Parts: sequence; C-alpha cells; structure tokens
Amino acid sequence: MAVDGDGLVVACMGETRVELRFSPAAVVDVDGQEHAVSRVSFLADDPDTVTALLRPHVRSS
Repeated sequence: MAVDGDGLVVACMGETRVELRFSPAAVVDVDGQEHAVSRVSFLADDPDTVTALLRPHVRSS
C-alpha cells in the first residue's frame, strides 16, 4: 500500500484493476500519517463483480 500523489494504491505484484474516485477527497491513514486521497486503486480477481457490487453505493453527480 502506498500513497501516490492524490491516490492510494493497493497493488499485488505491481498490478491494479479497479480505481475508485472520491469527491471530495477521503482521508486515509497510511503508516500513522493521514493523507487526503481522491482515488484508490486496487487489485480484484473479478473487477466486473466488484464494480457491480459497488455501483449501488455510488452517488453520481
């Protein structure tokens, strides 16, 4: 897990498949330090299923 600019990256073997974007930014704690991030990228074995499960919880602008 690493902060990369305005994003939090949770990679597995350097790979991510899903990216969530936040507006306003969310505050996350990484190694005891708080960071405001506007995106989180992570690996999912089945990104289509993750997207389908998350979509009902996302507010569109």
